[in-house]
Amino acid sequence: MRSRGHTAAAPLVTGASAKAGTGATGRADDWRSFARLVAVIVGWSIPYVTVTSMVSLHAERDLEQSTAAGAAVLSTYTAAGAVGTLLGGWVGDRYGRMTSVRVGYLVALPALFGIAWAPAFPVLVLSAAVFGVAMFLPFAAQVTLAQDYLPNRPGTASGLSLGLAMAAGGLCSPAFGRLADTSGLPAVFSALLAVFVVPVVMAVRLPERTRSAPDAPSPPLVEAVQPHEAR
Repeated sequence: MRSRGHTAAAPLVTGASAKAGTGATGRADDWRSFARLVAVIVGWSIPYVTVTSMVSLHAERDLEQSTAAGAAVLSTYTAAGAVGTLLGGWVGDRYGRMTSVRVGYLVALPALFGIAWAPAFPVLVLSAAVFGVAMFLPFAAQVTLAQDYLPNRPGTASGLSLGLAMAAGGLCSPAFGRLADTSGLPAVFSALLAVFVVPVVMAVRLPERTRSAPDAPSPPLVEAVQPHEAR
């Protein structure tokens, strides 16, 4: 009911209503770059999981080492991954996350070659350690990059980037296991090198996407109030 001597207040216009129809961040999702990143992550996952499952067998069968030596090289490889995760965060903070992505992939490729063609056990251990560090240098950067490619769907971006990093390699493991049974471990590592070239080339060409500055606050809301009517 309208109060006597007053008129209805004018409708208020807020900054939020002025932006109706835009995403929560005011930025568009870059699906093309995200699809490229997904392909890179799948290419990362395949060699990571396969090396994890076969590097100890490689030491025992191809380099004629003991079971303990095979376990040692696997432990070195997994521990190096933890170091690479921490180092990748530091590199990303200091030099930019694309530096950690590009350096990680470019170093991992020759390290995988060293694993495949190691002439002696110490070379295999060193190559496995370098490969473990290099593979996890870009790990955290890839997750944040996925979120920036899809700023309006951060949950989808995080779930796909983390889920595919573990699942894609596991899905391909039976095929590489079959290849190892029929053609031997050298054939497996040669196939991994061929597969890994693709994500390396794609990773060094991924575009950076920085977060934009927050929008300026909306101007204060002012109600238009009519003066009292004289009585």
